[in-house]
Amino acid sequence: MALDLQAKLLRVLGLGEFIIVGENKPTKVNVRIIAATNRDLQKEIEQGHFREDLFYRLSVFQIHLPPLRERILILKY
Repeated sequence: MALDLQAKLLRVLGLGEFIIVGENKPTKVNVRIIAATNRDLQKEIEQGHFREDLFYRLSVFQIHLPPLRERILILKY
C-alpha cells in the first residue's frame, strides 16, 4: 500500500472521518478493520515501506496462522 494511502487510512482510523472527493465536509464513520498480509511488517517498517503508527493502530489483536506446509495433516476415516 502506498505511503500516502496509509496516511489517509490512519486518519480515518484515528479521527473516524473522511472527506469524499468533490465534497468539503467530512463524513463520519464507525468501522472495524480486519487486515491480513503475507509480508513481515516489521521488516517493511525498517525499510520505510510501511508506517509504524499504522502498524500499531492495526495490530491490536494478532492471529498468526502458519503456512500450510508447516501444519500437521491429520486424516480421520
